[in-house]
Amino acid sequence: MGEELQLLTNSRRSCFNDCPRKHYYMYELGRRPISDSKALVFGKAFHRAMELWWAGAAGNVDGIIDIVIHSHGIADTELDPYVVARLRALLVGYSYAHSQKENAPSGYTNVQVEREYRAPLVNPETGKESRTWMLAGKIDGMATDAKGQQFIIEHKTTSDSIAPESDYWPRLSIDGQVSGYVVGAAVFGIKPAYCLYDVIHKPGIKPNMATPAEKRKYNKDGNLSATCRAEDETPDEYYRRLVDDILKRPEYYFARREIVRMEDELSEYLQDMWQVGQSIRGCQLSKRWYKNVGACDRYGRCPYFYVCTKCASIEDDSMFVTVDNTNPELGGA
Repeated sequence: MGEELQLLTNSRRSCFNDCPRKHYYMYELGRRPISDSKALVFGKAFHRAMELWWAGAAGNVDGIIDIVIHSHGIADTELDPYVVARLRALLVGYSYAHSQKENAPSGYTNVQVEREYRAPLVNPETGKESRTWMLAGKIDGMATDAKGQQFIIEHKTTSDSIAPESDYWPRLSIDGQVSGYVVGAAVFGIKPAYCLYDVIHKPGIKPNMATPAEKRKYNKDGNLSATCRAEDETPDEYYRRLVDDILKRPEYYFARREIVRMEDELSEYLQDMWQVGQSIRGCQLSKRWYKNVGACDRYGRCPYFYVCTKCASIEDDSMFVTVDNTNPELGGA
């Protein structure tokens, strides 16, 4: 076929839809921010913990934490002890919320984690395979439930409400990522009955830090006011306070839904991916990548903001590094 096909992942699609110029820096130039934000580091660590939990380490929280800390891609970033405490507390709560239920991993068979796939991107009008793109992704997990149904697993951490009545759940009916995983599972000969959407609410509770000297207040007897702290809360104290809250209201932190995809929904997903592929290819051929200014501060400040505003250079090696893998979300693929 000549040139090797480019891989179109759900992450790449989302990046392009978010801002084509950001896509250019990330996927065309392969320039990535050197330091991940704390949220991304935590998300990566928790995702690795879920992989281990589902692979057979459920209940062994200390063992999971130890492996996560020394995992490639996480060990490269020094994990703040409070981040470790937060991770440990969530794992304890997750095990408490799910291990004793019917749908605990012990009730599943044929559990497989982190399965990468490649699937043809087909033109919805002609039925012919793209000569530019191939669909790709990594499925968090696949398993068989007690009824003998095969299903896929998707883990998500979020700061949004996951209450049954929240807007979080209706959005999943049009989430292309779920559809992509169903398409990917077909590569392995699996037609999943559903996607088990496994959501974890990120704790809003922060460590209690010592009150800055200039803001401290004292009582008439000279002692520090009860509203001020003389010392930082230790990671262990933070862990115990967080675990106490999680175990009191596990439904606030953990929720699962079975998400089903019909054939017409999968067809619509493939049409969307074809259009996105065409749009990216158009930008590649014209060598023009327009900016979406509305995305600059949508999820915090975009790491390329100062490049776009000409306050920094994409070539600055103190800010960005060139990655060998165009799609790092696929690991070593």
